[in-house]
Amino acid sequence: MVPMTTNIHLLGRPRIERDGIDVAPPRGRKAWAIIAYVAAAERPVSRDRLAGALFGEANDPLGALRWSLAEARRIVDVDGCLTGDALSLDMPPDAIIDVHVLSHASWVEALALPGLGATLLEGMSFPANPAFDAWLSGERHHLAARSAGVLRQAVLGRLVSGDTEGALTAAQRLLALEPLDERAHVLTVRAMASNGDRSGATSHVASAVAMLTRELGRPPSDALAAEINTTSVQGRPSGAPATRALLDAGVAACSAGAPDLGLARIREAAANSHAAGDIDTEISAQYELGYALVHALRGRDEAGAGALLRSITLADSVEQPALAASAHRELGYIAFLGARYEEAFRYLDEAEHLASPMSVEVAAIAAIRGACLTEVAQYAPADHELARATTTARSAGSPRWLAWAQTMVGRSHLLRADTVRARPALEDAIATSQSIGWTTVLPWPEALLAEVEMMEGHCDVASELALHAFALGCELSDPCWEETAGRALALIAVAEGRSDDAIEILLDARTRGARVPDAWRFAHAQVLDSLAALGAQHPTKALTWIVDLELVAGQGGMRELLARAQLHRARLGQLGAIEAARSLAEGIENPELTRLLTR
Repeated sequence: MVPMTTNIHLLGRPRIERDGIDVAPPRGRKAWAIIAYVAAAERPVSRDRLAGALFGEANDPLGALRWSLAEARRIVDVDGCLTGDALSLDMPPDAIIDVHVLSHASWVEALALPGLGATLLEGMSFPANPAFDAWLSGERHHLAARSAGVLRQAVLGRLVSGDTEGALTAAQRLLALEPLDERAHVLTVRAMASNGDRSGATSHVASAVAMLTRELGRPPSDALAAEINTTSVQGRPSGAPATRALLDAGVAACSAGAPDLGLARIREAAANSHAAGDIDTEISAQYELGYALVHALRGRDEAGAGALLRSITLADSVEQPALAASAHRELGYIAFLGARYEEAFRYLDEAEHLASPMSVEVAAIAAIRGACLTEVAQYAPADHELARATTTARSAGSPRWLAWAQTMVGRSHLLRADTVRARPALEDAIATSQSIGWTTVLPWPEALLAEVEMMEGHCDVASELALHAFALGCELSDPCWEETAGRALALIAVAEGRSDDAIEILLDARTRGARVPDAWRFAHAQVLDSLAALGAQHPTKALTWIVDLELVAGQGGMRELLARAQLHRARLGQLGAIEAARSLAEGIENPELTRLLTR
């Protein structure tokens, strides 16, 4: 007998296809809930956990689970699937599960999914099962963000390959998914201009600015206008040494705090090297252009990603793995800031495959991967990666990546309320940064150390550190540091009994972090978590803060912050919220979260 191909579609109206024909649906929606829950799980799901999430209200939860599980097995119809005490969806290699493709495959494969952009288990809700309903809400946000990420990658990838019509189609689909996301408008404008419709692109900028200002209550950043105002540089062939000198001058200008001048020179170097057919210099110029757009300016990550992808294409064509590794690492960093962790891991894995062992590049890759793992509450693997980053950075002689990794080590311990381990890591990060005069990153470990001082009862010292971090962040005009330091100041205010002041500081920090479209999403989620924690004093505002937290945390798959959101709901008296929090927190090894759940 010829085996049949099974495709499981959970995005949109759920259905199962076998050899292209829809299978008769199950009796009851909980069979679909079981399939979706197990399909999305990182490891096999115990029957007890599934019964508690979906049948907690039943007199016999495990008995009720057995009936729905039989229905789920019937429609999947694969030997060994959904059996035993630990349930998993073990499908044949040729089977397709759309949520797996969306989370783990390339954007090219995910783009072909018929349900791309559709809602998980569309039309279904489970209000009688708060633990499952909370999980479903978070997973819907997460998969919607993944769909948007696929379309974002499709726009950039097609632009690099010269498929401007395909890029515009993907940009329009992205805009339909995220009409209030400034980055979607940026990519749409770029695709329109690249496709020859410059007047349409100009009109779209004007209408988008007006709409975003009206809907969000604030004007967007200048990234939209920059897409139109950045003129194409006409290259003129010149000797390689002259072009290299131009590139070096541009990089130096960006490092010295003159990004406009620096970017102009880097763009000219890229154009000149292209005109001269000097591919080696062009690879470096495109990489430096991407790096400068990400680090020297605010709100230009999409433009930076485009330049980095061009540098990878060029580097691959002449087999220059070192530069390709650096570009992949930077793309991973962009995805990390945007809480697109699956995308970040793919870029970082490719970067490590290309990088030389025990190099500075490996230290950077391990540091960013460790940061991503921390934000999705996978603390044990995060500790391993961050230890590898600090060791490699020391041996490779990279104080900048050492300071960055040390800060991440401190943050990881701070998230677990382990001030004993957090303090030395953060003090080392500050000392390392100061030893090389790297003030650009200094506000970050200072703000985190302020939290340590506050948690240990030294509010005067904490205030001094946090105020310096905030002032320096403002001088640098860095919304991430302003938001992080602002949250530290708010936590100190709470410790001193000034809750109303804390709320005002947090609201200001939130506004600062939102002024650019590519700010650090985890820092933004932490501010919302701190606001929601103060909801008892302002119950009318608390639910809005919790919903916003659930959206940001859900989009990134920040399971620990989703559990904390349910704890905030429980404090407001919402029935079933504590059970939902415990379900979301299962498997997270954080003593502080455990303490909050048991309290």
